[in-house]
Amino acid sequence: AAVLVAVYFIRPPGSAPAVASASKPAAEATAPGQPAFDARVIPELANVPAGVRNDVDYRAARMGRTEVTVGQFRQFVQRAGYRNPAWATEPCEGGSGSWDDPGYAQTDSHPVVCVDWSDARSYVEWLAKETGRQFRLPSDREWEYAAAAGSTSRYWWGNALTEANAVCADCSRQSPSKPWIVASLGSNAWGLFGTASNVREWSCSALAQGNCAAAAEPGARITRGG
Repeated sequence: AAVLVAVYFIRPPGSAPAVASASKPAAEATAPGQPAFDARVIPELANVPAGVRNDVDYRAARMGRTEVTVGQFRQFVQRAGYRNPAWATEPCEGGSGSWDDPGYAQTDSHPVVCVDWSDARSYVEWLAKETGRQFRLPSDREWEYAAAAGSTSRYWWGNALTEANAVCADCSRQSPSKPWIVASLGSNAWGLFGTASNVREWSCSALAQGNCAAAAEPGARITRGG
């Protein structure tokens, strides 16, 4: 029951498509003892074209191709000096573990887990500041639109769960006891991985609300995915 973050990059109207690897960090100098910003840890982005789904219009944007990884989140924690007081009292969904020690062996290529909504929002705000680009969490509807990738079936590949496309406790003979490394299975038509398996992802939407909620707005936030 792990939860992590998806990132969403909004292109300003009329701008050219952005290339993630060409993103430049903000101009602030690295403080003494602070690790240098590593542009290789910027999430790789996939194009999400404009379109209509369920009578809702969506503008073109870019979305992280995979779940945010342990390595990407670690750079945020180290460079921002980020600490969430809840980590000490609410270690992880299920009662034990933390993002850097979830109770199983993980690498920098595993999806980061044991992060709450404030962690997810803080990570994306930091990423936007570091790169000078308009990163934010996707709304519930934006996530659903991107995950469907133009399909009208229950999942992007069809209506039935298959081991070739999804790994989860109730749909796979593998019965995984921990998340898989990101991009272990195929992507949808728009190049997004892990939209129907592995771990759940935070959106910026509150319950019963399709758009992004204000940071101080009360209420639970919606997770989507595995």
